[in-house]
Amino acid sequence: MLSLLTSLALAQTTPTGTTTPDTTVQSYGFDGHGFRLVDTDADPRDPMQIYRPGASTPLSFSLGGLVEYANRPVVFEDAAGVRTAALSNVAALNLAGGFVPVGPLRLDVAMPVYLLSSSVDYLGTTSSGAGVGDLRASAVGTVLAPGDDGGFGLGLLAALDLPTGDASRYLGTDGPAGLAGVVGTYEQDALTASWQVDARFAPNTTAETRPAPTRGGDTVEAALALSYLVDEALGVGVETHVAFPIDPVVQQAIGIPAEAMVTGRYRTASGGYGMAGLGFGLGSGAGASPIRVVVGGGFGTVSEPEPKDADLDGIVDKADACPMEPETVNGLADDDGCPDVLPSVTFVARLDGAEQAEAEVKVTGGSAGDASDKGRVTVSGLPGTRLEATAQLGACRRASVQGVVPQQEGTTLDLPLARVDGTVVVAVTDIADRPLDGVQVRYVIPDDACRPQDTSVRGGRGIHTVGVGPIKVFVTAMGYDVFQDAFDLEPGQQKLVTAKLKPTSVRIDAGQIKVNQPIAFDGDGAVLDARSVTTLDQVTSLLLSMDVMPKVTVQAWGSSKKVSEDRAKAVVAALTASGVPPELLEAVGKGTLPRGQTDVVRMLVAQ
Repeated sequence: MLSLLTSLALAQTTPTGTTTPDTTVQSYGFDGHGFRLVDTDADPRDPMQIYRPGASTPLSFSLGGLVEYANRPVVFEDAAGVRTAALSNVAALNLAGGFVPVGPLRLDVAMPVYLLSSSVDYLGTTSSGAGVGDLRASAVGTVLAPGDDGGFGLGLLAALDLPTGDASRYLGTDGPAGLAGVVGTYEQDALTASWQVDARFAPNTTAETRPAPTRGGDTVEAALALSYLVDEALGVGVETHVAFPIDPVVQQAIGIPAEAMVTGRYRTASGGYGMAGLGFGLGSGAGASPIRVVVGGGFGTVSEPEPKDADLDGIVDKADACPMEPETVNGLADDDGCPDVLPSVTFVARLDGAEQAEAEVKVTGGSAGDASDKGRVTVSGLPGTRLEATAQLGACRRASVQGVVPQQEGTTLDLPLARVDGTVVVAVTDIADRPLDGVQVRYVIPDDACRPQDTSVRGGRGIHTVGVGPIKVFVTAMGYDVFQDAFDLEPGQQKLVTAKLKPTSVRIDAGQIKVNQPIAFDGDGAVLDARSVTTLDQVTSLLLSMDVMPKVTVQAWGSSKKVSEDRAKAVVAALTASGVPPELLEAVGKGTLPRGQTDVVRMLVAQ
């Protein structure tokens, strides 16, 4: 049972020693309810009346309510030891709501709604009925939140109590009150300890109006709670609260309120929760009811603390072997939280032991996909990854190697370049299919290293070993046209070239390219006829078959200077289109055809 230790709350002693009511002073009371619900976020570890600091989800909210019954929160005792229940049979609905605008800050409001109560004022007047209590607005800022595996939490608390209750019935203060304090918690596995220490600044009487200390005055408050998580949804606990009035006269008048409560809380998966508690008064003090029963529930988002991840690599510090260094996500031990570098291997193109900086090196199978570069390529990958590397210098010098990424860093593998060959079989006959002798074969290959050593033809047949790659081959014999063919020779391929030579229609004689059929145009214009296009292809073959291609000047005549120039340009264009380098050709329009001259085009070869 809690009691007031003096009757000064009921009467004031006059100088003559008589005891009479003081209606000018004692019309005031104080908040003797003694229970203040703290809004929570449905965490089963949370106490009912203590703020527990911790990480919260931004923009989360919660609403809760408790139905309460307290039998005698305020009892007066006079000098004769007669006790009077100044406030009893309190039935209230304690409401609280909270909102988290940002992670470290939580804002709450709470108010009791009294459904029923009975009170006796200093004059002995009894009153009962419903009403509201003081409205409290509070803010808790988390300075330190417990980690993923528990530990300490610390926060700062500030609150403002607005006098919306009825002070004369001991259900509110008659002026604003403020509160400032520190809250803390410690979590270890299923056990949680929470505490709160604060100073509350409330209205009080003055020395001139005493002895009438029933306005309460400033107090220092302390609370401690222990909770145990039975499972993720159920928590049980016990919490105690005590208030120490600072003014010794007030402390003598209303005592030191202290109360203990056994609590339980159950949370559903959807965020709803239920809670209940049974309280007992400890010692003597106004506001501590001998019996207090609460039951209720609410809805709220659960403030599960975000797992700490100091290096922001997605692996929480508790499971991170390198919590201050981010994991390198590359497929190699990606779950240990440590930076790591995939082992690499370097492929180097070499010819006769010397590195070839101009060789094209390509590697497939690395962690970054295919890679290519000049001379050498470095790729990385998981140990054991299969790699395939190729190198090519020019057309026919090639190398390939297969390997795996080693465990160690900095391995080098050589790509030894060697000439890769195919075979060209040349068969040469005349138009009557008779093998020809005296045949000349010329290969035009961009890479000199790929040329054949032997190009001889005997009895109309030659077998030549040639480096792979793009090839043009020209075949001719004295008195015959030039045959040409072009193809890509693959490694190990045997390519058959069949050349059936016709009697020559194109030749070089006395510094001029002679053709059996003169070059002609359609009408008086500059459009070559089809036969002349074929003839110019033979001219191209003749020029390309020469070891050193000469410069050629194309002269043309026509009905005018303009027509002759256009005709010369048309011949140069046809030769260029069939493969003659344009820088070796010159077009000259000669004007009208001289008397006695029949050929309209002449091709002069520079000596």
